[in-house]
Amino acid sequence: MTSEQLDQRASLDAELSWQKVRSRLEFFSWTTLALVPFLYWINGPSVSADQAVVRVALVGSAVVGAISLRFYSWKYNSRKAEDIGSVKEY
Repeated sequence: MTSEQLDQRASLDAELSWQKVRSRLEFFSWTTLALVPFLYWINGPSVSADQAVVRVALVGSAVVGAISLRFYSWKYNSRKAEDIGSVKEY
């Protein structure tokens, strides 16, 4: 790889960090949960078993994703705050 390609890859890695992806996934999960009642009101009840399974899977994955990502964020931020608060002497 040339140095230009390495620079491009490094800038892409810096732009797309795990924290950015996690925060966007969490936002999408909470947004999905917020829109479920509105979409149910618009679309009405399920008309087939397949539609019901897809709805339950969508809502279930949004709930699990939102809660688990919020928990991870809470633990990560509290651990980060502890690291900042501790003073290491050399």
